[in-house]
This record gives sequence, C-alpha cells and structure tokens, in this order.
Amino acid sequence: MELQQTFVDLIKQLRELSAARADGLKGDGAVEWMLPKDWTGDPTNIPELHKPIFDRDKINQAYEDSHASGDSGSVGDAMAAKLQLGFLAAAERAFRARHASPVRERLHAAARLKGHGHEQGVFGALQSIVQDYAKHGKS
Repeated sequence: MELQQTFVDLIKQLRELSAARADGLKGDGAVEWMLPKDWTGDPTNIPELHKPIFDRDKINQAYEDSHASGDSGSVGDAMAAKLQLGFLAAAERAFRARHASPVRERLHAAARLKGHGHEQGVFGALQSIVQDYAKHGKS
C-alpha cells in the first residue's frame, strides 16, 4: 500500500505550519492559524468539511482490499492504511472541534462530563483497575 495523497498533503502542511508557528512564537513572523491549504469553505459548515481536505475514501478502500483475500494485501498494508485513516480522522475531529459553535461545545462537554460521572465511566473504570491490581498484588 502506498501513502495516500490526502495524508501526504496534510502531513506536509502541518510540518510547514509547525515550523512557521515556531518562528512566529519567537517573534520572527506571524503565528498562523491552521486552515487546510487551498480550502475556501466555511469552517462552521460541518457537512462541508470532510471532502476533499480530510477525504479517506481511497484509504478506506485500500484497507478493505488488504483484507479481501489472503493474497491481496499484507499486514503492513492494513497497518499503513489504518494509521493514515486514524490520523486523518483525528485531524478532522480536531478541526471540527476548534470551529464548533458555543452551543455545540457546551453540548459535547455536557455529554462527556455525564459519561465521566457515570459509575462505569472513565473514573469508575480507573478505580476498578487499581482495585484489581491491589487485589492481585496480594495473591
């Protein structure tokens, strides 16, 4: 499996932006805001964001092809596709979160905190794991 252009383009842009931001933070230029290159859309228009900037269709297909038959792809092909998919999806989620409306931000925060407060949420799970370690440490 080869690297997909959407992934390569985003990595290149993020590397360039990081170098420029480092210079800006030292006072050697502006601290640029990350907007995908050549994109003229509205960042608050949620349905519009996915394509072409964060498009994962070809990578999804490559991932499916790597599992289609025993000789169509390798474990490395699947891993390369999966990592590209995960990175692009995370980048899109981060971009969407950064441009979310205050109402959307509050709703996401409320849902996340509700989950954290649940008996079997992240804090409950952490406590359970620590209890299991302590219990097994005594045996």
